[in-house]
Amino acid sequence: SATAAWKALDGRGGLPTAVGRTLEHELMPPWIWHLEASAFWQAHRGALAAYADVVRESAAALVRGGREELRVWDLYGGVGALGSAALDAATFAGGRARVTAVETAAPAVIAGRDTARRIGADLDIVSSDVGSWLEGSADVMPDLVITDPPRAGLGAEVIGELSRSNPGTIVHIGCDIASFARDLGLFADAGFGVERIQGIDAFPG
Repeated sequence: SATAAWKALDGRGGLPTAVGRTLEHELMPPWIWHLEASAFWQAHRGALAAYADVVRESAAALVRGGREELRVWDLYGGVGALGSAALDAATFAGGRARVTAVETAAPAVIAGRDTARRIGADLDIVSSDVGSWLEGSADVMPDLVITDPPRAGLGAEVIGELSRSNPGTIVHIGCDIASFARDLGLFADAGFGVERIQGIDAFPG
């Protein structure tokens, strides 16, 4: 029952741009992160906005479906950029969201916390390994989980821990087609189904 689509980035208009590792959302309040030059950011300047579109659609749909307050996990969340998109979308749909981002890279954690504190956002960034954090959070049932792991993907251990918390919706981003396919198989084995696949042309070539 899954639907699939493909979206190229370079032809889209009205996108925010990343300059000096700073990116501003289209939505208010302005989410601006100041990172060290060596810190990770997406390879394509339009990639984050495209990923955020998918997250916003999912969060808004949950609010419109009757979940007025969303509990959101942003795993491998960096500065919490995708979690912030869920916060924005829930607010604009007439609801609320509480977001927990989990990240190990110290520069991203510091930048994300600084921005969330500056604008008073309900976004908490935890400095932790995702697998370890999930082990202590299995009794919490999130409404929306966002996963944007490294190229190696999530893997069986993380997906197993994640399935124990029984999330309502997962937005899984994969930048390597082989590990992405493996993770989809592991999600299927854990009882999840695929509702939609969105291809995003985020890498040269």
